[in-house]
Amino acid sequence: MSSRIDASGASEHQTVVREERQRLARELHDGPVQALTVIALRLGVCQRLAGQGDLEALNEELARLSNTLRRGMVDLRQIVSALRQPVSDDQRLADMLFDYVEGYRARTGLDTMLDLLDDSLLDRLSNRQRVAVLRVVQEATQNVYKHARASQVRVSFRRQGITLKVYVEDDGRGFDVDHLPNPGSRHLGLVGMREWAGEASGILRVESRPGQGTRVVLTVPLPNPPICVFDA
Repeated sequence: MSSRIDASGASEHQTVVREERQRLARELHDGPVQALTVIALRLGVCQRLAGQGDLEALNEELARLSNTLRRGMVDLRQIVSALRQPVSDDQRLADMLFDYVEGYRARTGLDTMLDLLDDSLLDRLSNRQRVAVLRVVQEATQNVYKHARASQVRVSFRRQGITLKVYVEDDGRGFDVDHLPNPGSRHLGLVGMREWAGEASGILRVESRPGQGTRVVLTVPLPNPPICVFDA
């Protein structure tokens, strides 16, 4: 019996590791790699503007390049932070969330709040659910920094019946969820977050309107609490 349990645990661990590698590959491609590609292309524009002596346009282009470089550096720090923060069985999800939010606040300068309400609920989640919750929070908050032009971010947890709801909300510019550029693309990391939601047997919903911020809602089922048996 123990060998079956060990094999099952090892298989789940290997699946999580494989999924984490795929996620990191996507983040490298969608973040730092794209930023470097843009920088390389725009450097050619800078050379042309310098040769033409158009200093005003050159300064504007250099400012845009500087902004792209800063965002690429934040993306890299986020990826390094995720590599340093593996989800392990002996570390509580609440503690990992606190560590992540503190680091996110320091890296981005955004006013970021974390409201766990009852962190004992997080201890009931399976390891796969814990990974999914942490990664959705990471992806959603990164989207806020990269796209929302927000000043505040709030991450909160609420129990609703037999489910746990995870909210990531911002006061940014928002967008029209019914008119994404390409619903089949990885726009705003939505596909990745929905994949993680599926891994947790959950559902992901995105609520947003132009000028009214964005709210990402992850709903996951709560496993039954352990049953305590007392001797009569």
